[in-house]
Amino acid sequence: HFGSSHRASRVRVNFHQLHCGTPPSLGCLQCLNVACGAMASRCTAAVGLTASHRFLGATRGMKIASARPVNEGRQLDVAFVDKTAYRFHVEWMRDSSPGLVGSDFYRKSARHLFNVDQYVATDARPADDGSKLVVQFKNGTGTGVSDEYASRWLHAFAPYVGRPLHEEGRTVQPAKGLKGTGSLLDGLHKARQPW
Repeated sequence: HFGSSHRASRVRVNFHQLHCGTPPSLGCLQCLNVACGAMASRCTAAVGLTASHRFLGATRGMKIASARPVNEGRQLDVAFVDKTAYRFHVEWMRDSSPGLVGSDFYRKSARHLFNVDQYVATDARPADDGSKLVVQFKNGTGTGVSDEYASRWLHAFAPYVGRPLHEEGRTVQPAKGLKGTGSLLDGLHKARQPW
């Protein structure tokens, strides 16, 4: 660890001398930012990340490309930028609404649980450059409700609660890692039959 931090400080010093032509100082924030960016770029290249991961971030593929209600609004098809697509039940979407839970992630009221089957999706569209999904719901009484879902959150739950619509997703493999470790959901996911 000492060697890597020592190399990083040498890179900052050398960059500062080349950039500003003066001895290094703690106050040159511009040099520090440029040097750290250059080092991060080299590190990501060394581990084999693609250009889109380096410059756009690893979560870019989690953004929503398109969404639409299907089956008379009882389900939603959501396509992500990483070319994965899933079909979600509207009942699950409505039950998972961020507006129905408090800051402690517990339900505000259990009464919503008993009427989720009365809702259908009338519209679904990406918002904020795909980082959110806005869904318009309507229940049997004609009352309309709108909910926003974070795309990263939806992308994380998609393999477990959604039906994959893309070819690679039809057979989900358990996470690779140390034998005997991993997610508790991997075993459940193999044996599930949601449809």
